[in-house]
Amino acid sequence: MGGAHTPRSLRTPMMDLQEDRLGRPTSSENAIPCVNQNVLAGLRALSKARGRDLVSELSGTFFVVLPERLDAINAAAALGDAKAFAAVAHKLKGGAACIGADRLAALCGRLESMGDAGSLEGAQTLIEELKREAKNLREALTPQSAAPTGQP
Repeated sequence: MGGAHTPRSLRTPMMDLQEDRLGRPTSSENAIPCVNQNVLAGLRALSKARGRDLVSELSGTFFVVLPERLDAINAAAALGDAKAFAAVAHKLKGGAACIGADRLAALCGRLESMGDAGSLEGAQTLIEELKREAKNLREALTPQSAAPTGQP
């Protein structure tokens, strides 16, 4: 695929978050919803089938480990440990994706790419964005987890 261009009509929001050769995002995370309603609908359907609230369980687990992950990513940035930085960002990205937190997952993807590239320049600014987005996510999911599991 090296260098192949995807026509605009075929691009997804996640593709638009890819970085250019200089590491700059090609679009804003704000173009992506904080919470992917399709993922939540799937979790609700699975919740109904299993008789338990998976949205609350998964988001609860995510927010329990979040402070530890934020401490770890801050420590890795402070030490200049790009490998550890990328690993923590990857874990955050996976957790966010599991609960439909597309915007947070995209931001974590940018952080992971920074670490993979070995350059943590500007990491602190993105970590602050990560914290703000995590707060937005918590607020967005609070009413979602309380929604009846039978609703789409």
